[in-house]
Amino acid sequence: GERFECRSTIARGHPERPMSVDEIVSKFLGLVEPTIGAGRALELAERILALERESDLHWLAEMTATR
Repeated sequence: GERFECRSTIARGHPERPMSVDEIVSKFLGLVEPTIGAGRALELAERILALERESDLHWLAEMTATR
């Protein structure tokens, strides 16, 4: 029984080890929810993921402003 171990020195999210959309959303929500709340954070994530369909980005400043 030999045992071999391999570890990557490249961090998750690096171009060589990209994160999935689900991982990105999970990380985003974890960082943003404490500041703007779960509902707004989820709505913001959904709108950011569909950003190419937006014609006006004024909502972005409003949604990310802390109260």
